[in-house]
Amino acid sequence: MTNKEPAGQSRDQQILDFIGSRLRKAGAVFVDADLPALDIDSVGIDSLELTELIMELEDQFQVVIDDTVLTGSTTVAELASAVAQGAGGEHGG
Repeated sequence: MTNKEPAGQSRDQQILDFIGSRLRKAGAVFVDADLPALDIDSVGIDSLELTELIMELEDQFQVVIDDTVLTGSTTVAELASAVAQGAGGEHGG
């Protein structure tokens, strides 16, 4: 078992938890149950914090996130889905 894959937690949930913790670190305030529906533009983080979030997601989950994912109104669930699709499931690391 690795630190990246806690027992009983799905990859999608790991991604959501990671995004939520980084948004909170950047000063966003929200209820956990509302996280998937949050609009990234409305959580109060600036463009530098958003860029850092994307870089951390790419590093943590070994994916490349297309810049078009964040054009317009993007929810946390949509961002998490882009990460999950980019990861292609098991990546061996």
